[in-house]
Amino acid sequence: MTDLTGKTVLITGASKGIGAETARVFAAAGANVALLARSSDQIGALAGEIGERALAIPCDVGRYWQVDTAVSATVKAFGGLDILIGNAGVIEPISHMATANPDEWG
Repeated sequence: MTDLTGKTVLITGASKGIGAETARVFAAAGANVALLARSSDQIGALAGEIGERALAIPCDVGRYWQVDTAVSATVKAFGGLDILIGNAGVIEPISHMATANPDEWG
């Protein structure tokens, strides 16, 4: 993988499986990783495993205000956001993000 030192990645659904392994891969490449999931214990443990470049943020992506807060916390902690991995399992409402109504996500 490319050297990602200084880059920041936000990963939804980061508590297990593909999301957790993606976090490990990006962290190994030097990136800061913001770990989002509803299960705070699991992302907390993963952040402890990764170290100081990881931030665990409990978040339900079905609640727009929680996602907005998580993005702000990521930017505050790491100075920016470069990559988004949308891995959380949400199906409704289906729409393009550019035209989605944030209230409908609730």
